[in-house]
Amino acid sequence: MSYTPMSRDDMLSMRDTTLQIKIAREVAEVVGHIYRYALNAAKTTAHTMYRQEITTSFNGTKLQAGTYSFDRTSLPYILNDLRRLFPDSQVDHKIMSRGKDGQLHDVSHMDTDVLPFLNRSTDQACIVIDWS
Repeated sequence: MSYTPMSRDDMLSMRDTTLQIKIAREVAEVVGHIYRYALNAAKTTAHTMYRQEITTSFNGTKLQAGTYSFDRTSLPYILNDLRRLFPDSQVDHKIMSRGKDGQLHDVSHMDTDVLPFLNRSTDQACIVIDWS
């Protein structure tokens, strides 16, 4: 068996390199999932928006989009890749809450006077692609 010589610098950067590879893999999986589902929504429905719910795991550091888990720090990279793939669409991370009308509303930038009329216990983090 042959072994590769490892310099001190190689050893020091190994953890960061491994972490970068892991983040890149997570981002590619989540972006691919959202991309496929957004295209399917555009092909098969009259909707002009796709919303992917994001759930938080028990420890708060891992998020999940569909069946793919990813580290919370990967979210900006996911949004950037989706913005590159959908250049003419709005791609955002939003907090949605169900109003008394039964509809989901974006509360991320909502006027504070309106917030009491929403059931904040139903808040849901989402990645939203809007091509309207």
